Amino acid sequence: MRLEEEKLRYRGRYLRTQSGKLLLGPTGDRLFVDYLDKKPGFSGRIDFIHKCNIPELFHVEAECSINFGEAIAEWYPSYLHMSCESPEIQFAEDKWITQDDVAVSRQTWKNISQKMITLRLVPAPNSFYHFGRMPHGYHVGMALCAEAFSKEGTYHLSPGETLETAVCAGIGNEDSEDGESIRRRTEKASTSARRKDALEKQKNYYQKFFEAIPSFSCSSELLNRVWNYRWYILRNSWAVPAFGNLPRGVMYEGRSHKMAKMPLQAKGWEFTRLIPLSTPFHIQEMKWRSDTAYVEDMVQSLLDSEDDAGLFRVTSVDDYGASYANAAHWAIYQYALVHTDTAKNVIDSWLPKLEKCLNARELQYTDGKDSLQIEKVHQLTGKEYQPSYWYFHQYPEDCWNPETYTWLKRVDSSVYHYLNEKGMAGLFRLCGNVVKADQWENKARTLAESICNKMWDEETGFFYDLHWKTGEKAM
Repeated sequence: MRLEEEKLRYRGRYLRTQSGKLLLGPTGDRLFVDYLDKKPGFSGRIDFIHKCNIPELFHVEAECSINFGEAIAEWYPSYLHMSCESPEIQFAEDKWITQDDVAVSRQTWKNISQKMITLRLVPAPNSFYHFGRMPHGYHVGMALCAEAFSKEGTYHLSPGETLETAVCAGIGNEDSEDGESIRRRTEKASTSARRKDALEKQKNYYQKFFEAIPSFSCSSELLNRVWNYRWYILRNSWAVPAFGNLPRGVMYEGRSHKMAKMPLQAKGWEFTRLIPLSTPFHIQEMKWRSDTAYVEDMVQSLLDSEDDAGLFRVTSVDDYGASYANAAHWAIYQYALVHTDTAKNVIDSWLPKLEKCLNARELQYTDGKDSLQIEKVHQLTGKEYQPSYWYFHQYPEDCWNPETYTWLKRVDSSVYHYLNEKGMAGLFRLCGNVVKADQWENKARTLAESICNKMWDEETGFFYDLHWKTGEKAM
């Protein structure tokens, strides 16, 4: 597949909840952008590993009359183009983030006035400095490369002169790498960014992710764009935190904008972390890649998230959260069916933890009478506030009070559990363990009978959740 960026081009793509704040498509393994201010450089909310809202890396000012609020911005998956013009100066910029976490701003300034114009580089406090300990327990450092600017951070643009230059800021985790390594990769990115073909190289490098993905086309232009966009979303959500609880690759639930925007804070819920509910969906998407490395990392990160009992947990580099219902075993089995030969090499090592997880759910989420899954926290199937939880309390006004809703044997998590038992059976069968495969197949068959016999309502033609004790349907 080749990502057709022109089909996804978007003029003036702003963050919906922040007027005039630009979005940026490309992400590094750890560095990404929440939003950017409409000015040359990287100002706004820049994030590293998890959301920490770094307000600025650098920006460039022109000592002349130019209103960057009127700039034209065009969003592409692999870069952002911005241009602006006044009677005195013309400006254009392409900016992106490299895979190894360097923010690149490639700028062109043309003086069309009759006077000298001074450009001024304004870095965050020092050209190389420590952000200090971030909310997620690591230290962030930065190196800045701006070859055209003097030590004082200025460049004097003569009348009629055109300056083509690049400013690069490399970000690193000083708990896992030293300042010298950050500086070296920043200088390497700066050298590359100053080349005439720098943007083409960035676009070509960005395309490499998509080369292992099947192409798709049909008579609907909308569906063709959707195919492009779904893979852009997967590329955008991929991260390699390389620290703490997440030492390898992981698919975030998304590079979310939901968190509060206070500088150097990490308050409020957001989704830039491993979340067990969504990871199986990502695995089912990523199984179509011809290489298996991404999925293998995703599965291992999921297995690493297990608690002592064996349940998968929400995971950030320094913390663990809730254990969401999920269909991970089924997704891994679907992946193994596509990559049977290569998957067999790693499935054996996954089986003990996968089986431990299913046994833990059977122990903690059932009443022992059947395997229907009892959900006590309504958020943990990803369908929070589903009305059936409040059915037996006649839908009270205070939905926040846990005493006003009833635990349920849920259709959704019971079907997940059924799929996981089927997946567990399939994985054992692929590995040649017929006895184990038959055991899990029988469990799945028994659970399917419970779902069909107890949750199905013939009259209305729907499945319904059940009161966890009485078995009454929440209609």
